[in-house]
Amino acid sequence: MTGDPIERRELGLSMNHGQAPPQTHEQTQPQTLALSDAHTLQIDRARGGDLIRIAGADGLVALTVHVSPRGLEVRLEGAALTLKSSGALTVDAERLRLRGRLGVEIETDGALSLKAQEQAIEATLGSVQVRANDDISLDGERVRLNCDDQPRRRTHRRTQTLRGPFIAQSGG
Repeated sequence: MTGDPIERRELGLSMNHGQAPPQTHEQTQPQTLALSDAHTLQIDRARGGDLIRIAGADGLVALTVHVSPRGLEVRLEGAALTLKSSGALTVDAERLRLRGRLGVEIETDGALSLKAQEQAIEATLGSVQVRANDDISLDGERVRLNCDDQPRRRTHRRTQTLRGPFIAQSGG
């Protein structure tokens, strides 16, 4: 896409900077533009919102943008994806869910900090291992070990329960 006004008009794109695009409420035929390396850009206008898709040469959709009255929904798909920033990368949402089908790794050369009003760590199969090159500190109102009963709920703070066999070893 060269940005040529004729191309924009053929795709139904508007470059009215600072102005809302013209409202259309009727469904039209999808419009397709050939991109480099046999990739395609497709725009579908429909009553429920517009879809913008970029597909690879194999026909698999790599990027989908759904524009609707609820806002934008962006979906990236591919064999591997990388987000890279030379500065900070912030993800801010009402809820955030990360899922790795085979595993999740979080790694940093600096410090890792997890902070929440409440935290739960659960291994549904296997054990939980905590290792440190230095001291491990547990600081809480109460530290409960091997307790099956759930702590009572507090209005200002919840007591955390750690489960499992804990062995204290002295360094001698």
